[in-house]
Amino acid sequence: MPARRLCYKARMRRAPVLLALALAVASIAGAGCPQKKVVVVPPNPIDPRLIKHSQVQIELRKAQSKFMQTLEAYERKKQEYQIVVASGMMTSKADKRSILQIQDMSRDATRIGSELIAAVGKYNEALIARSDAARKLWTTEARLYDEEYRAFASKETAAARATAEVKFLHQAETELRLAQKEQEDIIAKLREKELESWKTIGADIEKRDQADQQLNVLRDSLGTNFVRFLDLSQKWEDAADRMHRKMHGASAKEEPEIAPKIQQLISRRAVAAKELSMARVALKDSTMLRAEKRAQEVSYDGEFDVVIARAFKTDALRENFLLRVKPQRDAMVSTRATMLEEEKGLADARMKLVALEAEIAGFGY
Repeated sequence: MPARRLCYKARMRRAPVLLALALAVASIAGAGCPQKKVVVVPPNPIDPRLIKHSQVQIELRKAQSKFMQTLEAYERKKQEYQIVVASGMMTSKADKRSILQIQDMSRDATRIGSELIAAVGKYNEALIARSDAARKLWTTEARLYDEEYRAFASKETAAARATAEVKFLHQAETELRLAQKEQEDIIAKLREKELESWKTIGADIEKRDQADQQLNVLRDSLGTNFVRFLDLSQKWEDAADRMHRKMHGASAKEEPEIAPKIQQLISRRAVAAKELSMARVALKDSTMLRAEKRAQEVSYDGEFDVVIARAFKTDALRENFLLRVKPQRDAMVSTRATMLEEEKGLADARMKLVALEAEIAGFGY
């Protein structure tokens, strides 16, 4: 048998022995090396809700756009009606004092309407900006939860590293949610009173004055609530920051490879939280301004009708004049009804966003 063939057969006979020897050596070498912990992080429940948040925000933008269009249309129709009234009273048998008063009020109408449109626009922008800032914070929060889960193998284990901080966070969150619910209740009552005030527009001065006073009381309550809400928001934010930093300290000892990533996310979260805080203040200011300008317009429109009602010596003269301006008044009233309906749609879209944001905020420790 050729020597080359014998050498090949000998190698083949030694192969199993060499393989077993190599596996044994690898086993002995690996026995003294610590095995790296592998933690499979489950899907974060915040992520799909952030996608839904973007979708709901799109719905809100559409509702805002439709309401702004009808608000601008209403202001145009109202101005047309008031111009017809001002010019018509010049040739009617209205008293001169009322004629001059209507002319002055007609000149103010454009300014009051423009101020309301601008205030509503700022409110809409502030609402979206606050919503964007909140989503930015939650996006960072979701990644931070993932890394803390990876460091401690579970949500419960992570929470155990900062028991006192988690407890304080829960207390702060409860207080914040109660303040937010109170705020939503006041906003709903304010809108309801605004609608009621529109219906009381006319010659009944007592009812109009009562509506104005009630609107003032609700605006004051809303302003007080906003101050408290902002204070509690900062309290909650401080509690969340302390909790995450406590977990970071524990991760630096237990999982030093993950700790730098947690620290980086905490820093990013702090920036996002500051932006959200500023956005909340801007939303407070714009909400109060919008409420003020809406009450001013409601009061103005009511006063306009009161002046018309008192401008004529007899009911017959007044009814005859109102019949002349009826087409323009009907167009204004119809557009107002459409505007108020679109405002209801806007309020519903906003509440849908608020409910979803409360749900997202509930996912945590």
